[in-house]
Amino acid sequence: MIVMVTPLVTRFLLELQTSLKNTVKQDGIIGRYGGEEFIVILPNTCEAEAFFLGEKIRRQIEKVNFDIGINVTISIGIAEVDNSDLKIVERADAMLYHAKKTGRNRVVCYSHIS
Repeated sequence: MIVMVTPLVTRFLLELQTSLKNTVKQDGIIGRYGGEEFIVILPNTCEAEAFFLGEKIRRQIEKVNFDIGINVTISIGIAEVDNSDLKIVERADAMLYHAKKTGRNRVVCYSHIS
């Protein structure tokens, strides 16, 4: 398989990476998850703090001018670990898709929906 990455995609990924690095605490873990998704693990962070960080990242990306005639936005799903629950990624992923389905460019927490 050959994957072509355009300069726009590269620029977006660099902007997102910069935003994540500048916003996530030092003990946070940032990684690529799937084709166009990222996962951020925030140890010792409550859901309210994660929501605040997500909103900060969302607003930073929203302000970037990519010179393509449209605004680039991101959607973020948040789930908090519940007693070492192994379904955390599944819940966060469900919140990401919920954010996309309900208008995009938003941060959605699992506790707000469930």
